[in-house]
Amino acid sequence: MTSKQLQILTIDDSLADALVLRSCLKQAFPAGFDLTHVTNAESGLEALRENPFDCVFLDYLLGDDDGLDVLRRIRASGDDVPIIAFSGNGCEDVAVEALKRGAQDYMVKSRLTSEAIERALSNAIEKVALARELKEKRQELEDFAHVAAHDLRGPLTTIRGMVSLLIDGIGGQCDRDATELLKRVEASSFRMFRLLDALMEYAESGRSQKQLVAVNLSTVLSAVLENLFARIESSGARMRHAKLPEVLGDDVALTQLLQNLIANAIKFCRESPPIVTIGAQKEGGNWVISVADNGIGIAPEHLDRIFAPFKRLHTQSEFEGSGIGLATCRKIVDQHGGELRVESKLGCGTTFFVTLRAACASHTNLTIGRPHIRGTQPSANAEL
Repeated sequence: MTSKQLQILTIDDSLADALVLRSCLKQAFPAGFDLTHVTNAESGLEALRENPFDCVFLDYLLGDDDGLDVLRRIRASGDDVPIIAFSGNGCEDVAVEALKRGAQDYMVKSRLTSEAIERALSNAIEKVALARELKEKRQELEDFAHVAAHDLRGPLTTIRGMVSLLIDGIGGQCDRDATELLKRVEASSFRMFRLLDALMEYAESGRSQKQLVAVNLSTVLSAVLENLFARIESSGARMRHAKLPEVLGDDVALTQLLQNLIANAIKFCRESPPIVTIGAQKEGGNWVISVADNGIGIAPEHLDRIFAPFKRLHTQSEFEGSGIGLATCRKIVDQHGGELRVESKLGCGTTFFVTLRAACASHTNLTIGRPHIRGTQPSANAEL
């Protein structure tokens, strides 16, 4: 643990509980700390915007506010501050949900001790520090991928052009085997172009910050279906969808997200014509968008692999693709502070679920992009 004085925020509507936390912190960190106490969600979010904190203690129940919703809003803003969620009564479901939404730990108020607080806070700060380092390394790799994909397009364009000239110019002078080899080279160059395009798409999906605004997903879906018109027609796919809601997001990124999911649903279908169903269900302040298909499905042991870049479950001869589409989807959803999960049964189709924040006038000023890394300078917080 660092020797500098810790800056800690607690968002809790109970003054008594905040005083208990302060007492535990005083025993755990005798060198001193600054504890800022706010009693509601909006005050907590404002404090985070204005000051750098080393850790946040977030109550699950905040009067009319939902602590888990506050947690989602913090992460949706791009803030990676360490967060420890706690509640009056231990609840496994709440703990699991808090960790899924980005908390580093979960504690029960009745079991707070100085030792438990010190251990949880130290672990939370260390986890975030490691996550930041990993993000920086990943960003370096993505920057390299972007440059490499861009620079490789030039030579590849030359190769493809020369092969086309050879096929057109001397095709009649070559024997059948030579012409077939040239056509294979041309086909390989087209596949390489598609791979480079997918690689650049993945690398660019998080390179710039974007404002979250109200996006009509029905409008987005119409654009996606227009983009995929030829693929839908050639496959005989049937598209089923109801009216979709408005969510907070970036329309370009969400178009890419839905297009990747629907294109996958159409592609991974062998015998019967694809049937793709797009739906939406409200869950609190969020919408869960589903994209279901009647395709080949995914074996349980492979469900954790499908969102990793270049992890393919099938050969190119079975199903063409870059192996980057779902990784790009995960990246887009993460940048929106949402959740992407999948349910599937081998031979019985697959359903992807995307959780996004419902559009609301009071939350249209959020920004997505590269995570905001908090500074370490002490802030002028009022001590409790």
